[in-house]
Amino acid sequence: MDWSAAFLDNWGYKVAALMLAVLLWFNVSAGERRDQPVRTRLEFVVTDTSWVVVDVPTEATTNFQGRRSDISRLILDPPRLRYVIDSVTAPVMRILLQPDMVAYDRELSVRPTDVRPSAVELIFEPRVTREVQVEPVIEASAASGFVIVGVPDVDPATVTVRGRQSEVEALVAVPTERLSLRNVARTETHRLALQLSPEPTSLSVEPLSVLATIEVDSLVERTFEVPLRVTGAAADGVRLERDRILVLVRGAARRVRALTVAALAATVRVNRRPDGPTVLPVRIILEEGAGVTAVPEPSRVSVTPLPAGPE
Repeated sequence: MDWSAAFLDNWGYKVAALMLAVLLWFNVSAGERRDQPVRTRLEFVVTDTSWVVVDVPTEATTNFQGRRSDISRLILDPPRLRYVIDSVTAPVMRILLQPDMVAYDRELSVRPTDVRPSAVELIFEPRVTREVQVEPVIEASAASGFVIVGVPDVDPATVTVRGRQSEVEALVAVPTERLSLRNVARTETHRLALQLSPEPTSLSVEPLSVLATIEVDSLVERTFEVPLRVTGAAADGVRLERDRILVLVRGAARRVRALTVAALAATVRVNRRPDGPTVLPVRIILEEGAGVTAVPEPSRVSVTPLPAGPE
């Protein structure tokens, strides 16, 4: 028997019959009624502003009965269960999930019969408010002949942070967005947005931005002649090679020009009486040291022990 000839004989009718059979199968299958679990989105809305929900489940499973085709449409457009909490009555609340809470396309021939899990527990923390220091995140370098004075000034220096208690209490400072400046030759002010954690958080901050001022001044130098004195436990038992020393002060013009000799102190610390002449470092103390450096010349001086007996 020639099977290929038999297959090709009236092949058009045979293909049409096969397609009709497939269509009939799809039609019958789509009309079948079945039970099937469908992923369901959970939405918990807390309108009680005194509390913050800590851990929120986002998904449950709803069992639906209905036609196969309609349940397939539910899978493509998942139902949701929305629950509004107007008043938090305890730090832990048990919420019952029932089929009649599930929202879905009511034109579909389906019916929710069961929700799993049937209940969830929501954990809450009190919402608190606290003033937190602002931390400017600024990288700045001055142009040649200039100096950046101190640290950037931020206005306001503190901001109001609100959120769940554990997050607010753990917050040490609120950083600004990063600002990089190069070759700065004048005082500049920039508005910087505040940056909370990029991860999901309950925190909110007010205001949302601050003004940061980077003070810049001319770089100048001055030389002072400063009295030199001995400190330490053995100060009375030694003699310095000199009683005055030169100090080179370098820094912001406004601060350097305002300095006086009285604002500088030059000391040599001797904690133990030496056996012979000893060279020790000179320490310079500035009453106002921000943005100013002071270098003694020379940086070390000779200390000679006094005779043990009366001179």
